[in-house]
Amino acid sequence: MKKTIYLRILFVLTLGGLVSCDKDTPIEEVVVSRQKEELIVGQYKHIEIIVGTGRYEVSSNNPKVASVSLSDTNVRIRANSKGIAEIKVKDVFSKQVRIINLTVFEKLSLSIDSLRLRENEYGHFTVTTGSGFYSISSNNTRVARIKYFPTDAVVRVDGKTKGRTTIVVTDLMTRQTVTLYVMVTADK
Repeated sequence: MKKTIYLRILFVLTLGGLVSCDKDTPIEEVVVSRQKEELIVGQYKHIEIIVGTGRYEVSSNNPKVASVSLSDTNVRIRANSKGIAEIKVKDVFSKQVRIINLTVFEKLSLSIDSLRLRENEYGHFTVTTGSGFYSISSNNTRVARIKYFPTDAVVRVDGKTKGRTTIVVTDLMTRQTVTLYVMVTADK
């Protein structure tokens, strides 16, 4: 009888010790190299999982905007179309989740790549795709000056004197640049 009581007490203590070990083990958070990313349509980005248990699942809440795959601790994101997506990195063992916020912009493009004008004549071009926030400048305002109409994304180019210049359009969100070549000929 005493032996049975001792065995039961030993069993309860052993079971309690096993349960308490699980509670004492800290749960590690999933840590990734970046939690916010901005890409251009067609770009890829690799984000490293720095801390976790070693087994992960990844998913995109908006696969139309971004697709995602996993290789070991390397999360590979592909920007498919303009928009916003959340990339979820889940640690399978600890159940911890880390979200990577992704914004995808369109590639900067213009309606034309060159413009030929006469002196005192004007022409125009349109910023057809991009973030919507631009810096636009003429490299030689003696040859051609510009005026930007942001509501319509239209740029007016005024030919001033005979010569050549370039107009540089910079997307302020993505830092992409596109150059438009301008030639102004003598007024006849």
